[in-house]
Amino acid sequence: MTEYQKTYIELKKQFVATNEGPDSVRALYTFKEELEQSEDQQAKEVLVDVYDLLDFKKDAYELLCQIGDRSDKKTLKRLGVLKDYAENWGNHYAIPKLKTPKEKQKEKERQGLPVSPEPSGNRRVCGVRRRRCL
Repeated sequence: MTEYQKTYIELKKQFVATNEGPDSVRALYTFKEELEQSEDQQAKEVLVDVYDLLDFKKDAYELLCQIGDRSDKKTLKRLGVLKDYAENWGNHYAIPKLKTPKEKQKEKERQGLPVSPEPSGNRRVCGVRRRRCL
């Protein structure tokens, strides 16, 4: 088992345990970007799994077409399933990369909305009805 596979298994367990929690999604996206930069064949194989987990079905199918062993029955079956999803879903249902609270605050500041702290420690946008923004 490679380091890529070990990391993927660990991240997948965290992803499932937290019910697709924001921290686990961010960790998967970071891992995905790391794998995309790698030229290693094993990294590409794990990248197919990461794409599939994040519901990038079209990307998973296209990458598996490039690197998959077509003489392997498991690969052929997976290609068939991913092809169906890729044609019907594409990447439309992919889990979006969530922003950290700091990134959200910076985005609000760039938009020119003043941000003030509330006594409870939560932050809210001034001038907007008492809706709490994370």
